[in-house]
Amino acid sequence: MKCSCCGTENIEMARYCRKCGISLQNLIPPEVKQTFPLTKQFVFASYYSRIVAGFFDVLFIFMLNGMLPYLLKYLPLPSSFAHSEAFEGIFQVVFYSSYFVVFWTALGSTPGKRMLGIKVVNKFGQKINLMQAIARYFGYYLSAAVLLAGFWWMIRDPNRQTWHDKIAGTFVVRLLHK
Repeated sequence: MKCSCCGTENIEMARYCRKCGISLQNLIPPEVKQTFPLTKQFVFASYYSRIVAGFFDVLFIFMLNGMLPYLLKYLPLPSSFAHSEAFEGIFQVVFYSSYFVVFWTALGSTPGKRMLGIKVVNKFGQKINLMQAIARYFGYYLSAAVLLAGFWWMIRDPNRQTWHDKIAGTFVVRLLHK
């Protein structure tokens, strides 16, 4: 098996390249090469790295969520409206969706993904656009709807895509450093 990072020929059963040490398990398969031209720069992010990144994002959101009541009291809104449960619920939905959509479109990854060096890209290896980010965010709900089956799907998928990745046409990758 040839390493797409350094070009070293490895034995067929090798899990890691003997020269550069990169995992040969996560490399983008040849059938995706036509739609994913940057195969020498990226590998698909592992399931475990995505779980850890999601965990960090949840922690970050919980921290921000704890600050929301303090931030809301400084908004120039009538006090009866700003302290209502309906307003807080709407504000949280907008906040959560904005967190993901803004980070994906502006930086290519959320803070949790950035900590692990992974990012969300389109089929050309570029940052995703606003419509893809929105589709991916709402696809999270579909992925979670059936006992999280949409998230588990990436274990069997050759491109390591979850249902929300397939819906939005995105890939979660890790940048290879030379």
